[in-house]
Amino acid sequence: MNKLFPLALAALCLTAPASAQITSFQHVIVVVQENRTPDDMFQGLCTTPTACSTRPGPGQYNIQTTAWLDKTGTTNPKAVPFGLGYDMLHAHSAFVTECDLNASGACLMDGFAHEECLPRAQKCPTKPAYAYIDNSKGAVQPYLDLVAGFGCGNYMFQTNQGPSFPAHQFLFGASSALGG
Repeated sequence: MNKLFPLALAALCLTAPASAQITSFQHVIVVVQENRTPDDMFQGLCTTPTACSTRPGPGQYNIQTTAWLDKTGTTNPKAVPFGLGYDMLHAHSAFVTECDLNASGACLMDGFAHEECLPRAQKCPTKPAYAYIDNSKGAVQPYLDLVAGFGCGNYMFQTNQGPSFPAHQFLFGASSALGG
């Protein structure tokens, strides 16, 4: 990267007029969620049968609690402890596997059962992508409190243009997708 770029960017920010002057806040916090976070970690928001729906209305979260797609039909997710000893691959190739393009070029989003799992401190279970974090001991409660108290983008949008790290950077710098 050109060493003058950050200075040029800072100068531009200092000279560009602000379109709105908001002075009543003290902090701006941006929480970056991993791709599976809404269905994986936030299952704990679905405390009643009507709290979550794949077609949410007012006061509901867009979380699918059962029947996650796999190439043979569906799989119901299982609870796993917080802080696993394995991880899913975060490369673009993992997205391609998950996507499972059909003959028309549409993503079926049913390839998660074939996504690569990376064992760290423990062996990967069968269908490791089909799991959600068990909150029976309150492990994810702080995250649920943040979401419930300060809002959550109820619909998640993704770039599908590469692995996780640059996809997270697109939150601040826009997407690299061609054709807008």
